[in-house]
Amino acid sequence: MARQEQLIVTDQDNALVIDNAFDPLRHDDWFLALATFVSDGLAACGYRYCKGGIMATTAQWRQPLAVWERYFADWIGRPTPQSLLDSAIFSTSTASGAKPSGRNS
Repeated sequence: MARQEQLIVTDQDNALVIDNAFDPLRHDDWFLALATFVSDGLAACGYRYCKGGIMATTAQWRQPLAVWERYFADWIGRPTPQSLLDSAIFSTSTASGAKPSGRNS
């Protein structure tokens, strides 16, 4: 029986995919506070902050769905070492949270 612990040292890699109705001027402070709360909580549990900034506390990784769709299209359409790394990080991510209204798949 395994406890599903990682065998190697790891750090945080996380992001937020936000509804397309996201308005940075109205909503970003709240989502930044959420990202900070979660990242600080993970750090308190022993998960180090990502030195590369792959965390929702970085604005680039706290974006609406339409922006994420563009990110993936760019990573696939223009492969570079960085785009390969980014696509590898985010294509193996596990989603959690609420599904947008009207989406049941």
